[in-house]
Amino acid sequence: MSLIYQLLVLDPAETTRSENKQSLMFLLRGFSSLWQTPRVLEDSCTIIDGATRLQVASSDQPNKSSTDEKGRGFIITLTGTYESIEARREPLAAFLKSLSFELIYVLRDQVSEPIACELYPHLYRIENQLRGYLIRFMATSVGPRWWEVTASADMADKAKKRKRNEVVFGKHVENSAFLIDFGELGELVYLHSSGFLTRKDIVERITSLPETAEAIRDFKQELRSNYYKFFKESFADKNFKDKWTQFEGIRNKIAHNNLFTDHDLVQGKRLASEIAAIISAADAGVEHLIITTEEREAIQHQALDRSEPWREISEESFLTELAEQEARYAGKVRGFVGVSRFVNSHLASKGFALAGARNVLEALKDRSVVEIYHVPNPNDIEFPTAALRKVIPPTKSDTQGGIARDDV
Repeated sequence: MSLIYQLLVLDPAETTRSENKQSLMFLLRGFSSLWQTPRVLEDSCTIIDGATRLQVASSDQPNKSSTDEKGRGFIITLTGTYESIEARREPLAAFLKSLSFELIYVLRDQVSEPIACELYPHLYRIENQLRGYLIRFMATSVGPRWWEVTASADMADKAKKRKRNEVVFGKHVENSAFLIDFGELGELVYLHSSGFLTRKDIVERITSLPETAEAIRDFKQELRSNYYKFFKESFADKNFKDKWTQFEGIRNKIAHNNLFTDHDLVQGKRLASEIAAIISAADAGVEHLIITTEEREAIQHQALDRSEPWREISEESFLTELAEQEARYAGKVRGFVGVSRFVNSHLASKGFALAGARNVLEALKDRSVVEIYHVPNPNDIEFPTAALRKVIPPTKSDTQGGIARDDV
């Protein structure tokens, strides 16, 4: 199959040595790096070299004002098989640039087209492979509402704006993860390879730590949660970020119909294969991962702390939100307001800053305005769930007899 690579070259100031199409053709014939056994057809300004054919034609210039120079323009058409013209394209453009042509445009590039078409299925497969893996992993390991606590504010805002473009499936499914960019999808992996630590855990451990080099090394290793170690070993240690970033460059060229080389094709297929293998291996290792309740909460805290901007919550608003949640769960059997869900999910979903909400909670608890108590955990009987409720102050009738309301 014969492919076409066509350039428009302009010399508006007439500074090149190419006075006409014949002189340009002979200059090109003299560039020996392009040819093996060239044959010149002067009448048609054509160079034939095996399966490759190059033709030079004059380009009609647009109308110019009286102050403009007339200028020269030529159309150079290179035709042949993929193998015969792919490697000639860049040297040809470089040589024309060396001849002092001011402007060089690509009019047609049928070599880039098959490269882009061959690479796109690889892009489609690895992007959706990672997306599917992350959705399943996050939904089961972090929580059903993982997107709300994991996606950055920019990602969430972008997905929200793009939802109007998905009018078919968007009515039925949660498709936010399908509406972010390729780079942001990879970012969800990078961020979860950085470790999730709570300040309280670190302080408590440091105070009881022996002051030896071995103890410090062991402590640093223990601080790495199962979750962090899984992402580090499955992705970071396998150079996932670098590979994903390199493929993102190729992905952008596909999306914007840029020019491709055979090197792009080879590199893109190699990267796609390596990335697919990393994701498959991580997927296979998930079944051995155990994430504790503490680790899950630390993940949510870290993710929420990254999102900006947040509103500070007042004590009045905190108590109003708590009252609404208590009323909501009062009608349920053994209903309660979980501390973690109330602060990390409910208040955060309304845009309140996580750190500020925790500070308000501590202040209200210290003044006995609210209290934290524990209820059985349906998922783990050894670790009760922390619940939150507003303290009901004793009435005058309750205290006159010396009996507090909680003692009744």
